[in-house]
Amino acid sequence: MKLLEKKAFLILIALALKVFLASLTAWSYEFIYLVKASSLKFEEAKLSFAPWIQLENKLYRFWLFLPIEHSKLDGWLIHLEVFPTSFEGFLLIFLFKFPILILDVLCAILIYKIAKVFDESKALTALMAWLLNPYVILTAEMIGSNDLALIFLVLLSIWLILKGKNFLGCFSLMLGIAFKLYSILAAPILAIYMFKKGLKKELIALTLSVAFGVFLYSFWLEKAGLNFAYTLLNYSPLTFQVSEMFLSQYTARVGLSVASAIAYVFLIFNYWRINEDKALVTKGFLGLLLVYFAFFNWWPQYLLILASFLALDYAKNKKYFYAILILAFFIELVYFEFATEQTFFFIYNYADWMHKASLALIKFKSNIASEIVLGPLLRSIYAVLSLIYALKILFNFSLIKLCKN
Repeated sequence: MKLLEKKAFLILIALALKVFLASLTAWSYEFIYLVKASSLKFEEAKLSFAPWIQLENKLYRFWLFLPIEHSKLDGWLIHLEVFPTSFEGFLLIFLFKFPILILDVLCAILIYKIAKVFDESKALTALMAWLLNPYVILTAEMIGSNDLALIFLVLLSIWLILKGKNFLGCFSLMLGIAFKLYSILAAPILAIYMFKKGLKKELIALTLSVAFGVFLYSFWLEKAGLNFAYTLLNYSPLTFQVSEMFLSQYTARVGLSVASAIAYVFLIFNYWRINEDKALVTKGFLGLLLVYFAFFNWWPQYLLILASFLALDYAKNKKYFYAILILAFFIELVYFEFATEQTFFFIYNYADWMHKASLALIKFKSNIASEIVLGPLLRSIYAVLSLIYALKILFNFSLIKLCKN
């Protein structure tokens, strides 16, 4: 009983920390982009058609309706020249991120339910591996990424399929693809699962769901005034930059992510043990994500889907869980902006030590050795570790066995 109380206390602390940090962090590119689109530019921009922007605008209007002071915040919203120092400002940030906090908790619940299907004793551990994960807090609550919406829908799809509700699972995946395109990564694994179980009608439903999901994705992009081809080539917080698959100048290098993923799917299709069909949709998908992201030039929030399936596997592979996410974090320190002269990890430098820390991080990132030597070295280690982990999963659940001399 004491152990359960301790875990419950840790979960409450984690939730409180998420709310606190979500309310403080307002400097990431993703958050600035979404705030501007959801507030001042909402009425005049076609971007208001985007589902997430519609939701955020409702929360912005609710904030305007509240009997509180709203002065000076227009300057912050337009230029981020005025940082919120009052309750009203922090409340606005919190409201914009409230859906993310809800989705975070819903993802945790689904992780718990999926883990419970396999081993009830490990379910709470998996939930805590998600809620207490600093990488999730950084990329979801602090960056303000809306990718948790598609992760929730993918997890919901997998849980429904594990419970035998295949058509509902297909519908959930369709919504995920319609929200952001890379939910489609789950489709090959689910298709193999249905094929091996002889679920022909469900397999047809999955195929139609994927096709209709892609159509809906392109439809709302067009209505929002976004060029579909442009979104493939350029990053946007509302879309998925798939150019790194095969359209960028780094095709020979990054294209390896697609080639490796296809090879891994082929091995799963041919060699995954029939009696391990349920493990296929979790372990098999984790292996596919590991192989795919080993060579993919990801943005930090793209790895949230990997973090969710690492949480499901936490009890059995803790060392890989920590190693992969810690490596990913250090890679991102080299390649992404986590500090400016005014902010440290998207929090305004309210204290002198924060200003010094942000300058130190800027100096580290601007050092030519960091980007030319350290960055590629960390990426290489990350790729090797991911491939080893993925192959370990394949050998554990497939007919392939390592030969021993």
